[in-house]
Amino acid sequence: MNQRKKTDKGKPTTTTTSSSATAGATNTTATPTDAEWNEPLERARLAVERNHATMQTLHKQWRTQLLRMAYLVIIVTLHIAQTPSSTCIKDIKVR
Repeated sequence: MNQRKKTDKGKPTTTTTSSSATAGATNTTATPTDAEWNEPLERARLAVERNHATMQTLHKQWRTQLLRMAYLVIIVTLHIAQTPSSTCIKDIKVR
């Protein structure tokens, strides 16, 4: 491997280093294998599936609760509407 260094005079000089010195070092920029990529991807996929299932469960529970509240509102509304209606009907019959 060639490296250039500047000398004091401003002219570049070329120094050569042997590649055998760097051959024993471990390569930290190695490309991961398919198995190394698949494991984190599989964990991420499973996490997404779990989160999706949890979201679906919560969504179903929320819709069920809203439906119950709607039934309650309808019952209360009908009950409130029934009282004035009966009073009005009684008033009409009396006259």
